[in-house]
Order: sequence, then C-alpha cells, then structure tokens
Amino acid sequence: MQFNPISNRLNFFFQPNSWALITANGSFADNVVEKLKITCHHWGSSLEFPVQFNQQAFEESYEARQYWFSKLPGLALLDYRKQYILMSELMQRYNAQRANQIILQKLKLDLNSWGYLICFGGTGKSYAIRFEHQPPIAHLKSAVEDYYRSNIPRNNTNQTDIPQLLNEFEEKHQISPTISKILTLLFNDNKLNALSAINRSIQQQPSPLNIDTYDCTLHFQELNLKCQLPPLSFAIYCLYLEVEEGFSNANRNQFKQRAIEWYRRVKTSDDWESIIESCFDEKDKPWRDAVNNANKRIKDTLGNALITRQYTISGRNGHNKRITLDRNYLHFLR
Repeated sequence: MQFNPISNRLNFFFQPNSWALITANGSFADNVVEKLKITCHHWGSSLEFPVQFNQQAFEESYEARQYWFSKLPGLALLDYRKQYILMSELMQRYNAQRANQIILQKLKLDLNSWGYLICFGGTGKSYAIRFEHQPPIAHLKSAVEDYYRSNIPRNNTNQTDIPQLLNEFEEKHQISPTISKILTLLFNDNKLNALSAINRSIQQQPSPLNIDTYDCTLHFQELNLKCQLPPLSFAIYCLYLEVEEGFSNANRNQFKQRAIEWYRRVKTSDDWESIIESCFDEKDKPWRDAVNNANKRIKDTLGNALITRQYTISGRNGHNKRITLDRNYLHFLR
C-alpha cells in the first residue's frame, strides 16, 4: 500500500499523528470506524475523523462550544470572526457528506475516488492512501500498520510513552503536580502539541473576573490585565453578566429598568435618561454599538480568541446573546 504526501494546510485543525477516514459520500459502517479507532489507538494515535457526536453539540450553549473545541482543537487557532461563523454553523447542523467533501477539496484530493485514509503530521508532512473502491476493514487496518512499519519520515512521538516517562521522572526528583504540567509541555514533540495543551488548560479554567463599578474596569485577575469600558458599554455588559441566560435584542426592553440602574451607578450626568432611551427605541444601533464596543475592547485586551470567547457577549442573530463565563469566577468589587 502506497502512502503519498499531501497538503498540510489542515494540519492545524487536527492533532499531530492523528488519522482521518474521508469519503466522497461521507458514509461509513459503524463497525468500520470502531475497529479502525482500535487499530490507531494500538499504535499510539487516534482516529479523529469522522467525528462522533452527541445531541448536546447542537445546542446554543457554553457546553456545546466546549464540546466542539474538544473535538476540533484547531477551532481555537482561528481568528474570532471565522471561529464564530464556523461554530454557529456547526451548532445549527452537521452534514457529513458536505464535511467530507470540503476536506477533500481543501487538500486537493480526488472527489471521484471512494475515499482516503489520512495521517496528519502536525508541523511535519501529512500522508494519505487512496482507495478507488470501498476496501474491507482488514485493508484499512493493514494500511495503518504498514504506515508505522514503513520508512516514511515523521516527527511523531508515541504519546502513550509520555505518562510513564513523567511518572518515573517525578518520583526520582520529587516533582510537584504544578511543575509536572510544565514538563508535559516540554515532553511534547512539537509546538502544536504544546499549544493545544495550553489551550485546553485555559479552556477548562478561566481567569477570575473582577468588576469595578468605580472606574468601569474589568480585572482579569490571573492574567494581570485590565480593560476599561465606556460607561454605557460597561452598564450593558454588567446587565448581561446579571442575566446569566442572556436575552435577544428583540426582548431587551424587559430589562430596561435594570440597564438604567447599572448606568446611573457608574454615571451621574443629567443626560443619562436620553442616553439609555436611545438604546431601547425601535432602532437598536446604539445598543449594538455599545455591545460591539465592549467586545472589541475585551478582545484587544486579551488577544487570544480562546480566552476571549468566555468573556464577550455572543450568540446567533435573532437568538439569546449571553456571556458564557461561569459565574463562579465573577466578583463585583463595589
């Protein structure tokens, strides 16, 4: 069986030394996928595509976003706008055939063949074997085995060896669990592995957010960063923090009084009434401008899209917009 090098333009989207079974029609027998997953695992790798779903993935929620980031770590490396568009599409629906065809097109592979078995190389080369017709599962398993027994150059490390190496090293040198996490990154064989590990760590535990109403600032405590918002943007941002489930622009009027209270808490000017009223008239541009201003300043302060997404106001058009930050990490200073 002949593996040939292919484009590495999708390497960032999948873990290094991971596999994908791609077909033009996007259909697979369940037992084929399960058996191929076992074979990949035996060789210290994983079958990451086709993606296995649960119903939670198609809900507009913080948990759904976490699910997609765990399944497709490369999402975290996209800029915020592309990430938001792709995430919204994934939550609405998933078309297996279309997903397979897009991957084939991006990698410039033949759409007329039955499919390809691909091994993604991270920062190195990726390789694929083409199947003109649907092969028996034995041929797919043999292809994986032949790949690892061949002389194809690759920079992958068997990830199953890392925990054992770390355990031995920790016991010998009495290393604490905190330092152990750093060592895990050092043991990784390339930067993409390290970046993914860092991203997963950030994704699991956000930095505590302190809200200071005295000067309209957001304090990202563990990141040692501050973001100051204009009074109107700050008041609306605090309103979204207060209404944890969020709300749509069309239903914002029911929270008008709370918006007024938040604004008067940080601004005592005589024109406060006209400013707030402008956000609740039929044209919602002042409201949207205030939200966009808050989101932009937070993004400019934090930079990383993976960190930012937990603190910004987001949601599909026409649906509830909310701040997904776990409120256990939120504290109002005054």
